[in-house]
Amino acid sequence: MNARALCSTVLLLVMGTACSGKDGAAGPAGPTGPAGAQGPAGTPGAAGTNGTDGAAGAPGATGPAGPQGNANVRSTVVPNVSLSASASTLVSVPAITNDIVDNGAVLVYVRLVGFGGYWDALPVYSSAGGVLIRVSHITAGQVWLHTSSATANRDIRVVTIAGTPASALVSRYPGVDFGDPEAVQRALGVRF
Repeated sequence: MNARALCSTVLLLVMGTACSGKDGAAGPAGPTGPAGAQGPAGTPGAAGTNGTDGAAGAPGATGPAGPQGNANVRSTVVPNVSLSASASTLVSVPAITNDIVDNGAVLVYVRLVGFGGYWDALPVYSSAGGVLIRVSHITAGQVWLHTSSATANRDIRVVTIAGTPASALVSRYPGVDFGDPEAVQRALGVRF
């Protein structure tokens, strides 16, 4: 056999041996590789539809009664009054009754006609004109105003507050010391 034929035979044997036979069992899984880079964000989805409104709830419970108000407070505006100097000026206010004079309160305010915005409680002194306006006296249906100098174009507001005679307060609130303002405030529920 020549060398060439021998090499061919060995080559055939090696090739035949290398390509023949059964495959072996699969080996164990290898370790997990590193995570890849994050991909780009996707496009936003379409907006969803609004849901339907739920059924109306049951009515709530009735709330507690509010504090008792005072229906006995009235406000009267007497427009465009001229006040005389060195004499009291009568302002007619029918809301002032004898009961209010005896048991209630009367508050008087003034403002310049057309000025608006706020009222000055009497007595008031204007340093610009040196004018003092004060209440001279109060009778049923009337407030008498006195001024140190004649003045015109004044709106007058009179607030009347009906009162309760002291005897009624004493019987309604026995044991309250009416000489102690704080005790009276507590008894009447007045907050300052």
